[in-house]
Amino acid sequence: MQANRISFYLNLTGPSYQLDNTWVGGIQCLDIAKGLVEEGSLDGCIVCVANLTISPCVSKQMQGLGVLSTDEFTRSFSSDASGYVRSEAVVAFYIQRLQDAKRSYGSGYYYEGVKKPIWFIFSGMGSQWNGMGTDLLRIPLFRQSMERLDAVLKPHGVDLFHILTSTDNTLFDNILNSFVGIAACQIPNVNASSRWNIYQRNLVHAIIDFDDWLLFLDNIIKVLVYLHVERHSEVYLPRNIESILIDKRLFMNAMKEKHTSLVDVYYDLDTKVKYIFIPSPKPRSSKWISSSILEDAWGSPLAQTSSAEYHTNNLLSSVFFEEASAHIPANAICIEIAPHGLLQAILKRSLAEKEVVNIPLTLRGVKDGVKFILNSIGKLYLNGLDLNLAPLYPEVQYPVSRGTKPLGHFVDWEHGHEYKLSELEVQ
Repeated sequence: MQANRISFYLNLTGPSYQLDNTWVGGIQCLDIAKGLVEEGSLDGCIVCVANLTISPCVSKQMQGLGVLSTDEFTRSFSSDASGYVRSEAVVAFYIQRLQDAKRSYGSGYYYEGVKKPIWFIFSGMGSQWNGMGTDLLRIPLFRQSMERLDAVLKPHGVDLFHILTSTDNTLFDNILNSFVGIAACQIPNVNASSRWNIYQRNLVHAIIDFDDWLLFLDNIIKVLVYLHVERHSEVYLPRNIESILIDKRLFMNAMKEKHTSLVDVYYDLDTKVKYIFIPSPKPRSSKWISSSILEDAWGSPLAQTSSAEYHTNNLLSSVFFEEASAHIPANAICIEIAPHGLLQAILKRSLAEKEVVNIPLTLRGVKDGVKFILNSIGKLYLNGLDLNLAPLYPEVQYPVSRGTKPLGHFVDWEHGHEYKLSELEVQ
């Protein structure tokens, strides 16, 4: 079972089996692995050998047989070998072809301080779901960010915690709730990543520079409330829209009776947002890959700054995600930041040849969202990120009270199996 367990942990798909043999079992395993690699059956083999000297009786018997070394030296494959020395060890060999083994000494991805580039992927509409913030609120670091957001939203009559925890299926019929819910899950994740020492990141499909997220959220809520998004959605898109669309003529007549069109709503958004949305737009960073403007137009004034016009175009334009994701380099780590890893299937298909690691921080439908985040953090660590996880835990307040229990009893030896040990007297 140990061989199969190692294969499972390392995600290996080749054959695995265990060989129980005498003191030359390790050499036999190496010989088998060498043969499999030579004949081309496998590209590489992992050979693990373990030896435990639990009972001294075995050593005494081997000494009587004359197979133990008298001078305490093991001289394997030597003409002056005089036996072997028993010892405890767990040894692992990785067997490859010569050309592949020499290649492992190259610069590669993990030598000379080369680090994987980090890319943040921000999913938009469609990633929201009922109760998406319930598990996030269990983590103090995330709750603190959400409480700050809630303080910004309350003056506008928006109940953030209701949006994040409600199970009402009609909650996201209002675009305001969808937008706020998605942003409220993304912002704490970005804030937490900074606290975890995840820097030098690039952005794809982002909606705003998160350095100004509080100012942004405050102003965008003002815009949405000012334009009465909820009221517009009821006027222009009634709840029985499915039945209206059955007859196109009735739908067009309904639109004419209102003496307006849906385009007018967006036009109104464009004119009002420049005064309320971002009063002082900043230059858009080169690390921010736009998915609403094609690369040929990145030099245009519209694409130069994080302005009201840019974000209005972002809301109204098609998403050129395939073109934007082409800028993600090989061997990168893509962290999807959203209430749900909506783009995982697309990322895995489109970036498979680049050997990109795709890790969502949250996912819909998991039993324990906190455990999923911790597993994602573990995957980031296994892929070479040196994370600071102290912010995940409450800060220790000193001095510690006398009633605080020590942690020593949580770490102990497992004595469930008893071994009979004998003592030998050397004469």
